[in-house]
Amino acid sequence: MKPSEILEEKNRKEVERRVKALNENIKDLIRHAQSYIKTVDPVVELNFEEVTITEFRCEQCGYIFDVDEPVDKKIDKRLAQKTGFKVSHHRLEFRGLCTDCQS
Repeated sequence: MKPSEILEEKNRKEVERRVKALNENIKDLIRHAQSYIKTVDPVVELNFEEVTITEFRCEQCGYIFDVDEPVDKKIDKRLAQKTGFKVSHHRLEFRGLCTDCQS
């Protein structure tokens, strides 16, 4: 074997060792996260049924901002009846021109 081939083989084995160690660390992190999630106080968990997201997006400059507009919950019910899905929440997005881009 040439010295360059020996070096390549050594480097390949080192990379394999590091990838294996990284994979083990990721698995440990996932296990830790799963055990943490199971112990989270249910009071602080986000209830998506109460979340309503409405935003306006400017088609010219791309500016996005949240709009304080209540979402019509009847939409969720109608869609659930049409599709058979259980709807937890939805997003409503308005598009147009912001006040700066109108001038």
